[in-house]
Amino acid sequence: MALSVSPLISDGMVIQRGRASEVCGRAKPGCGVTVGFMGEAFTGRARDDGSWRIALGVFEAGGPYSMKIEAAGDELVINDILIGDVWLCGGQSNMELPMGRVRHIYPEELCGAGNPDIRLFAVPQEYDFKAPRDGLNGGRWVCAAPETVSEFTAVGYFFAKRLYERYGVPVGLLAAAVGGTPICAWMERSALLPEDAAHIPERVGEVMREEQARSAAYYAAFDQADAGLLEGWQRPDFDDGDWPERVLDEPWDADMRRTGSIWVRRPF
Repeated sequence: MALSVSPLISDGMVIQRGRASEVCGRAKPGCGVTVGFMGEAFTGRARDDGSWRIALGVFEAGGPYSMKIEAAGDELVINDILIGDVWLCGGQSNMELPMGRVRHIYPEELCGAGNPDIRLFAVPQEYDFKAPRDGLNGGRWVCAAPETVSEFTAVGYFFAKRLYERYGVPVGLLAAAVGGTPICAWMERSALLPEDAAHIPERVGEVMREEQARSAAYYAAFDQADAGLLEGWQRPDFDDGDWPERVLDEPWDADMRRTGSIWVRRPF
């Protein structure tokens, strides 16, 4: 089994200052694992299933640093590591809303963002109701820059920016918000009623089917009442001479911020 680590432990990662952190991964069962960081060597051993977990020391804010992990002749080097404050950005759509969605209100933030000490790791949106997962299937650390800041959770970005202005310490954001999720979906199994927890696996499929049927019914009703479909606005020969012209990249006015569908046409 080759040496590997979680995507969280990768180039550009942020480690929490002032408290002991851990590094974990997989390696050949039973082999020794050494983590070299900040001039110290932290050691451990892979379990029978190949998993290993090693506690690091307590460090002050700073960086960038490098880390070397060795096991059974394999070696991994992780670069551009910062030590600062790490925050979990969990919740629903208010937390998930990305900076790209507020670009019209804060254009200077998207064009002028350039702080390599503010970083984001977006946790892949996957679920598993059968058993807890011990790792992630993807994700990467990115710095706040004009080409990446649109991916940042807006609430998290402004929170990190304010913290950095006050303390001057690197900030790492772990984005794990999913819009529309109920609070019970984030709770531990032990926090649910026994009868609810026992039926989670079979209820997942049932709820998904209910949601799909509800969504299909909604869009079917929507299409039946859509004037554009009823009057053939999609036809190339439709006369749209009396339609107003709009710049789609500008904020929408009150007339366009309504529930329903918006039709736009553009000749080519």
